[in-house]
Amino acid sequence: MNQLSQSMLVWGCTLIFGFPLITIILGQLGDSLRRREHPLTVFVEKLQKFVLPPLTIFLIIRNVLGIEDGGIPVQVLETILGMAIIHTSLCFNQSTNGRLPFLIFYTK
Repeated sequence: MNQLSQSMLVWGCTLIFGFPLITIILGQLGDSLRRREHPLTVFVEKLQKFVLPPLTIFLIIRNVLGIEDGGIPVQVLETILGMAIIHTSLCFNQSTNGRLPFLIFYTK
């Protein structure tokens, strides 16, 4: 078994077992936060539903299938992943009462 197919096998197994495990963990965490009416519930749910699936597809395309940069499908997927991350980040900001840390934006 050469190095390339061994790397694809490792990535494939990681994604096969990692994606469902992370999905279950985030689902249980979201349910627990929802029962306690915690403000981070929306963030965890959006992380599970919006960021994790395109991230997994991106990792499959890049690491398992070996498709490099430059193709239109890869660029579309990167854009979708970026938009999902931005949307989820804004939900996190909203769950913290819309306040930004002073380390990032200092206002007087």
